[in-house]
Formats: sequence, C-alpha cells, structure tokens
Amino acid sequence: MMKLDNQQHPLYCGIDLRAKTLHVCVVDELGEKRLHRYFQCQHAERLFERLCEFQTQDIVIGCEPTFNWYWLADACDQHNFPFILGHALYLKAIHGGETKSDAIDSEKLARLIRGGNFPLSHVYPKAGRAARDLMRRSTHLVRRRAETLTHIQLLHLQPNLPKPQSPKPKNIKYKANRVGNGEGLSDPCNLLERESVAATDYSNRIE
Repeated sequence: MMKLDNQQHPLYCGIDLRAKTLHVCVVDELGEKRLHRYFQCQHAERLFERLCEFQTQDIVIGCEPTFNWYWLADACDQHNFPFILGHALYLKAIHGGETKSDAIDSEKLARLIRGGNFPLSHVYPKAGRAARDLMRRSTHLVRRRAETLTHIQLLHLQPNLPKPQSPKPKNIKYKANRVGNGEGLSDPCNLLERESVAATDYSNRIE
C-alpha cells in the first residue's frame, strides 16, 4: 500500500538531485515559491546556509531516491532538517510528464509534498547501509554467475555432443567440471561466443 506524507508544514522543499548538481524549490503553505535555484553538490554548505533561513518556520525536505541520496539525508540530519525520501515507482507514476527539467522536477516534488501526495520510501539508517549495499551487490553477482554458467551449459548441449565419460552432461557449477570446456565445439562462432561469455564469467570469483 502506498504511504503518503500528510503532515502539514509552513514550508515544503523539493530537491531534484543529480551527480554533481541539485535544484531546490521551496514553496510555502499558500503555494508561493520562496526559493528556486541550482546548487553544486560539492558546495552543499551554501545550500544549507540558504535553508537555515527557513529553519525557524518548520521546513520539510524531500527528494527522489537517486543513487546518491545518502549524503543529502545525512546532511539534513546533521542540520536538524526533517528529511523524507520518495518512492521511485510511485513518484514516476505520479509526476511523470512530457516536459522535464531539474527546475520543473524540483517544483513538482515540493508541490507534491505540500499537497500530501508525496509517496514515501524508507530512509534506511546510516549504520546499516553498507551491509545492505554489500548484500545487494552479492545477490547481483550470484545471479550473474548463475546466468553465465547456464549459458555455457546450453552452449554445450546445442550440438548434442557424445559424452563417453558420463551419461549426462557435467554440471559446470563445480569447478572441477569446467576443465576442457569448449574442446568439443568445432564451429568458430561457438568458440568465440564461449570465449566472450568466459571473459565475463563470475564463476571463479564466487565459489
């Protein structure tokens, strides 16, 4: 079920975050824009200098879950600003449009927060982010390993080569069974395909 931010605040800040820049839009409870401009991520102190001007009026800051939202959430926490994170899927469905720019997107985010239509995602605590990211990367590599091994196995099954040593093809998920793989493939294209797959094979990295 989609969870929305329905809390009322005097000011609402939407941030469209990019790798090196961000665009900020602050609107008040009447919908009037109080701040709308670019900032450099490397000079985030300038952003918070401007936002501190509104801190006495109870401002809430929200942004989309881009790949680099961690530092922004931590900076907001350091400066005692309430921070909310949007849900990527629901936000895409709500504020997608034909005309897009950083300025437009930041204003849309601010107005979604103001209208109580900002879909929330969990702001994962700083202490557990590294472990979570490690598990995600491990899962990705395990899937790549399974995909690669399956492709190599199918490549050997296509020509229906005889297997005098075993009545069924060897399971190459075991390292010992990978010795001599490709020796029975005669077509040059099959050999090139096998070599290209082996070049990105993660099977020796994740045992």
